[in-house]
Amino acid sequence: MARSVFAFIALSTADGFIGVSPLVRSRGASKLGAFDPVGDELPKDGSDFKILERATSSSSLVKSTKMLVRAPEPIPTPALLTIDPVGTLIQHREPMGMFFREVLFDYSGLRLPRPDIFHDAYKMVYAEKCEEMPFFGKEAEVSSAEWWRDVVTRTYLEVGVPDDLLEEYMPEVFPELHEKVFTGAEGWELTKDADFVLGEIASWQESLGPKAPKLACVSDFDERLPLLLEGLGIRHYFDAVVTSKESASFEDPAAPFDAALTKFALTDAKGAVHVSAKIEGDIDAACAAGWQAVFVKGPPFSIPEANPTGAVYQRVGDILRFLDILGIEVDPYRPIETTRLVGIYDWDHDDPGDYQGYDGSGGGGGWEAPTIKG
Repeated sequence: MARSVFAFIALSTADGFIGVSPLVRSRGASKLGAFDPVGDELPKDGSDFKILERATSSSSLVKSTKMLVRAPEPIPTPALLTIDPVGTLIQHREPMGMFFREVLFDYSGLRLPRPDIFHDAYKMVYAEKCEEMPFFGKEAEVSSAEWWRDVVTRTYLEVGVPDDLLEEYMPEVFPELHEKVFTGAEGWELTKDADFVLGEIASWQESLGPKAPKLACVSDFDERLPLLLEGLGIRHYFDAVVTSKESASFEDPAAPFDAALTKFALTDAKGAVHVSAKIEGDIDAACAAGWQAVFVKGPPFSIPEANPTGAVYQRVGDILRFLDILGIEVDPYRPIETTRLVGIYDWDHDDPGDYQGYDGSGGGGGWEAPTIKG
């Protein structure tokens, strides 16, 4: 039986596509075949587009599931670079329902439903509220605090918390959620590569000198966003923060992007790039404003994203890959955090004996590998 060798992805620089499908080539197969998996006009000679297929012991190349995703294309240095941080740079520490449940429990001691019930209720109420009053009440002239208070109240009512108990505990529960949990590091955290990516962009900007692009946040968020970014330690990277509460318009989806250009006295939308993990109301709005756009979404690439406006954008699997589009070279030997090694890095440095692998000599080289028995 022929042995198989695995290979992975072949890029098409001419057509801007990646063939994403597992390949197993049997020994003796001379080259990858090329075919048209979705009927698009692709080169047939295998020079620019190579298909990755699954092979078996009876055939050197056997067709399997095929799909296409667009390969990222380099972008000339823009005049303005904006990022929606939610889902790209920052994320909730836990599902929203967990916070709703825990804060109410802390103040009331009530026996409450499971966190996922709270989370489902929150998602439903939030969607309804966005339909009723878009952009956190901007056009209805409602404060964002009032907007969110209604969301929190309706979420609790949806899971069955009685009115009288809500009336008793909301004066403490709502400020805890609105002003503390969801405005700082208790409810939010940086995504894995966020600080590294922002640091690389800052170094890149410095290297470009006066020609460096401005970096800003443009996000469907309320006026607490600058405070949140400050609490997470990344506000200093941004030259400006533009929120939907401040600048969005139901009649003009491109308004926040026009506002971002105005902040920097820019007029050429084609020289601006927006990065986001959301298409509807974000990537599509940036495209409508004439901007270039980059959608951040990890695999599987086979799941299509809703794109009702037909916006044309690029897609990368994570925020780190966005650096490739900007032409920023990342040190291939940089340390990459994988599994946290508790016991080596988290021992008490004031008490060397706290780590059992330390030989007690007090000098360097005093680490001992764990003994493996058996």
